[in-house]
Amino acid sequence: DDFSHIYVFNLRGFVRGRSGDSAKKEGGNVFNIMTGVAITILIKDPQHSAPAELYYHDTGEYLSREDKLNIIRKAFSIKGLTWNHIQPNEAGDWISQRSEGYEQFMPLGDKQDSKALFNMYSMGVLTSRDAWAYNQSRQDLSDNMQDMIDVSNEDSAKYAQAC
Repeated sequence: DDFSHIYVFNLRGFVRGRSGDSAKKEGGNVFNIMTGVAITILIKDPQHSAPAELYYHDTGEYLSREDKLNIIRKAFSIKGLTWNHIQPNEAGDWISQRSEGYEQFMPLGDKQDSKALFNMYSMGVLTSRDAWAYNQSRQDLSDNMQDMIDVSNEDSAKYAQAC
């Protein structure tokens, strides 16, 4: 509802947990990571009153990282690509990933449904210090923790001297 045109440029590259031909089809990743990459451009046009128009471009299968970067260079802008206009189904799905039996699954959690698997809700692990307490790199996390410990010890020493 917020946008008038949505462009999704799928650069693929999702190889995590895949092997063989399945991984080769995804091709090289433009960022040398194992997670797929897509560029999404969201356009707001105040003159547009209809539902958002959705466009999709897939780079294709078996392309190297350099092939994909060349496609980006050659296109130069969204006007340089051929876009497929996509019409979402009634459920809002546009890549047909929903199973027809989805609605029959037992809900994991629903405060109004007594048949749901879970009936308790909580915030889970909440540190309010996620930037300090979580990190993808074990070494960076260790360094962050050591910095916090050092600052705490310095402040404790200053407090002890002041008393």
